[in-house]
Amino acid sequence: MKHSLLAFLTLLTIPAAQAQLAITAVTPGANARTAARTSPLTVTFNQPLTAASAGALQVYSAQRGGLLSRANTLAVVTGNTLSYAPTPYSFMPGETVQYTITTASTGSSALATPRVGQFTTAVGGTGVGIFPPVTGVVAGRGSAFDAQLGDVDGDGDLDILAVNSRTSTAGTVSVRLNDGTGTFSGLTEIPVGTASFALVVGDLDRDGDLDFVAANGIMNSISVRLNNGSGTVFSGQDLGLGGFPQGLALGDVDGDGDLDLMVANASDAVDVLFNNGAGSFTVGTPAAVAGNSHHVALGDVDGDGDLDLLTALDNANAVSVRLNNGAGIFSGTGTVPVGTSPYKLALGDMDGDGDLDFVTANSVTPGTLSVRLNNGTGTFGGGGEIAVGAYPQSVALGDLDGDGDLDLLAANQSGASVAVRLNNGNATFSSTRADVVLAPSPR
Repeated sequence: MKHSLLAFLTLLTIPAAQAQLAITAVTPGANARTAARTSPLTVTFNQPLTAASAGALQVYSAQRGGLLSRANTLAVVTGNTLSYAPTPYSFMPGETVQYTITTASTGSSALATPRVGQFTTAVGGTGVGIFPPVTGVVAGRGSAFDAQLGDVDGDGDLDILAVNSRTSTAGTVSVRLNDGTGTFSGLTEIPVGTASFALVVGDLDRDGDLDFVAANGIMNSISVRLNNGSGTVFSGQDLGLGGFPQGLALGDVDGDGDLDLMVANASDAVDVLFNNGAGSFTVGTPAAVAGNSHHVALGDVDGDGDLDLLTALDNANAVSVRLNNGAGIFSGTGTVPVGTSPYKLALGDMDGDGDLDFVTANSVTPGTLSVRLNNGTGTFGGGGEIAVGAYPQSVALGDLDGDGDLDLLAANQSGASVAVRLNNGNATFSSTRADVVLAPSPR
């Protein structure tokens, strides 16, 4: 009897001891729009974690600090939770923070499948979406085709990087450093390839500063440039690709904790490049799309914990949706009709239901933006068209008036202006703000 009872108790303990480690909650929630800048990212599991799990949470900023959870600022294990508190400084206002929970998470077993996600932080201040005239910044030399903001010198403010597209000579990326008051100076020019049309910023080598990639259309290549931390010295390599590279996106598509690269190359495929963690890339299986790939965006549109691929097809008047199998292999044939000649797109939760919607800038006159809403499974519809100025070249999402939803900005190339459209909270947009007049041909 005694031995039978012991055997029975032993059997009872087996399922618990062998339970598969699983994530039960993540806070802030996926695609949150107003996460507190000082609050931690917390992952809760179904069982206690080992101390070694501290390195399993990878948190990235594309504005300040790159890989944040590194060296002396690793995530912290407490019982069955893994958390990263922004330190020694807060998240930037209104930025999109990306994270990966890798399979290095371990309890009685290892996490079987990584989870990749993002959230947007709350803004502050007293802004209401009105932009008074300001003095322009000489950001580039030649034709500045694309620009990004990021703290490349690590002093806590946002600097400007602008890619200068030249067809007869090698292009450059101009770096202009911020003094903290919005005044920019410096004449640093980083050589890249000829006819560079796109630029993306992120911590490619996981060393805590912001690097960049430029897409060189005519040369059929990309330029990968790694920052030494000063914001003025970048080194790296060019990588030859097929097609005509003209759109870029960074994100961890294989769940291994580093930033991979998607390249739209003016063909019916998007190149998928896997990062080895040190900023060196190998070409994976291209993602087939049904038209001319002009711009790309990454986000978890079907809610399964990996990054899917959306591509603006300017000759098909559509956006292609390709779902990730978790290893950076994209499949599906879905296309979503939008307006004429979609030039760029942006992802964000515009209707506040917890999933990622998208908007395209349709480069025609009169110009429009196409808003398409996600039903949570990666199927898009509704939303409607929003009138803006002539030939909008780009579109961005952000909370401009501090009311907790995502508003729209569109650069109208022929109108030399930026359209401001405020969200009513349900993905309907008003034009109660005047367009911002700029120098000619904003992109």
